[in-house]
Amino acid sequence: QQHGLVLAVDARTGETQVHAELADPRWVEPITGTPAYLPDGRVLVGGELAHEGFDARCLFADGSLLTPAHLYVRRVCGRTRNELIIEAGDGEPSEQHIYRVPLRAGSAAEAIRVTATAGWHTAAVGGDTLIVVSQSLEHGGQRFVVHRGGAVTGGIVSHAAPPPYAARPLLERVTDRRLPTGVLYPRTHVAGRKLPVLVDIYGGPGHQEVLAARARWQERQWWADAGFAVVVIDNRGTPGVSPSFDKAIHRRFADVILTDQVDALGALADKHPDLDLSRVAMRGWSFGGWLSALAVLRRPDVYHCAVVGAPVTDWTLYDTHYTERY
Repeated sequence: QQHGLVLAVDARTGETQVHAELADPRWVEPITGTPAYLPDGRVLVGGELAHEGFDARCLFADGSLLTPAHLYVRRVCGRTRNELIIEAGDGEPSEQHIYRVPLRAGSAAEAIRVTATAGWHTAAVGGDTLIVVSQSLEHGGQRFVVHRGGAVTGGIVSHAAPPPYAARPLLERVTDRRLPTGVLYPRTHVAGRKLPVLVDIYGGPGHQEVLAARARWQERQWWADAGFAVVVIDNRGTPGVSPSFDKAIHRRFADVILTDQVDALGALADKHPDLDLSRVAMRGWSFGGWLSALAVLRRPDVYHCAVVGAPVTDWTLYDTHYTERY
């Protein structure tokens, strides 16, 4: 988990050449879409920049930085003739944007943002065609834009009937760790009326819940309309902020995650006085189910009810490499 080599193999002789070494005392986590050859023969590798004040996931070509250190690179979607297309974040983990990365050898690290509106954007690329699929809090469904040969066309992907209501979560970062959170009230809520709190979470590595995409909040608005203030918190260990944020859970799985959940809930109650912390339930599935059970057992002073869906009941029996990593 802590060490990896990027090797080129001579197909005729079987001899290998080391192009890059990846090492981390916690765990190595490559970027999806790497390693790969670039058109000029350089080797593209995804890694982390954790020195000189930087804390980022970046791309390197033969050891030279290819993307700006302020980006959190999530995935290499593909490449056109002269540039990479990547999905990355820039300081706001609830959003993901599409960038073009020039492949000129010797040029400074550069990334040109393609998507202009706030939201969660993904991409697919082939030849000279780039398709960008966008979700947002401002509209339902998915919208797409096709870039081909300098021309741009767009439309709506989904033709399903829109839901009868629009979820409008309040997104904010809280505590000194700047934990991403979202709060949903009933659509008929009157300020000053105390509401029981439903914490709806996942909390595990590799997955975020607090996204600037309306579909992520649609079911939660239904819960809120049943009479709850619905709270969602992405604790340390979830992706999108920085490598140090991702890996703060190493060998401290339960303690860090539950501490962040408790602290963020308290910080949100300070900002939202209608959250009744004498009536707090937590619900989750899979990792979120395990976390819900952990919360009500370890901190019954904070969480008074748990709905535990498909939890991991014994980590020694769970996916070997997953438990080993964290």
